[in-house]
Amino acid sequence: TIDNTHPTLTAVGIAVDNTGNANNGDDITLTVTASEAVSQPTCTFTSGGAAMADSSITYANPSGNQWTCVLDVADGDTDGSVAFSVAFTDSAGNAGTAVSAVTDSSAVTVDNTHPTLSNIAMTTSGNSGFAKSGDTISLAITVSETVTSLACTIDGEAATMGGSGTSWTAALQMSGDETAGAAGFSCGSHVDAAGNTGSADTSADSGAVTIDFTAPTLSPVGIATAGSGNANNGDTVTLSFTANEAIQSPTCTMKDGAGNTMDNSVSVNEGSSNAWTCAVSTSDSDSNGAMTFSIAFSDDAGNAGTAVTAVSDSSSVTIDNTHPTLTAVGIAVDNTGNANNGDDITLTVTASEAVSQPTCTFTS
Repeated sequence: TIDNTHPTLTAVGIAVDNTGNANNGDDITLTVTASEAVSQPTCTFTSGGAAMADSSITYANPSGNQWTCVLDVADGDTDGSVAFSVAFTDSAGNAGTAVSAVTDSSAVTVDNTHPTLSNIAMTTSGNSGFAKSGDTISLAITVSETVTSLACTIDGEAATMGGSGTSWTAALQMSGDETAGAAGFSCGSHVDAAGNTGSADTSADSGAVTIDFTAPTLSPVGIATAGSGNANNGDTVTLSFTANEAIQSPTCTMKDGAGNTMDNSVSVNEGSSNAWTCAVSTSDSDSNGAMTFSIAFSDDAGNAGTAVTAVSDSSSVTIDNTHPTLTAVGIAVDNTGNANNGDDITLTVTASEAVSQPTCTFTS
């Protein structure tokens, strides 16, 4: 029997055994139906214009003149459209014209690009750069492509996720049992439409948060007046104290001997190594007696220390704004009659309280 008829492929289609694009591990199947019985065809594939890694094509003849060519996608296959060529021959040896196009609208694209977290910004609802109990640490995450299933932990605890596609958020409110120090996180498990899984990311592109649950303390604490003896009008009284960590500007309340707030305002100054001073100038109307004070303070994270109302040494300041008086004043000469050359004139005074040596001037 003479057979000079060359076979043709009457139906050609291509598909991937997964949703979306093909990626590592997926099977791409090329299905062809010939016009007559043909021998096992030879199928070659490229992706993105480059040869694909799997050279062991699996062939099958499920029925009649139909054949399938199955290729396994490798992670190293180039992204892009999958192209193919099918060479085939009938039983008489007549070669068909190689086919490189489908007869339907089917197409397969390789996507082996794993999604990345292109930007992660860390912030806190607390004081800048710090988080204490009740504060929330947040991550704003930008992904290189649309993904699903992104999950984050912050300080090892599952964060509340929000967002979708390429823009996500993660948040964790501090309960107080987290580890103090630099806040860490890990975001991963994200998968793109082709099934490519992204690698976990543990580095913030911007922002950093320190977790701090410990309230600060003050030591030492002392009080002193700039004048000698008790404080009186115009003398500056200074509270000096050092915190065990960096604190925000404290609030010092300084009171006179009657327990009233001092008339003049308190000035607050920060020194080095967490040392601070609070100073007030004594007013003439401030009441006599031992001064008292209270120092309210919080660390940079906002943890409030216990208000301090006592010195840690034996220092104290007493206000004495009572002006002395002379309760008795007398003058005499050491002779009878009037004073004359060589006589001593004596002025005798008695004060209402202890006074320094007075200064006496005389005229005649």
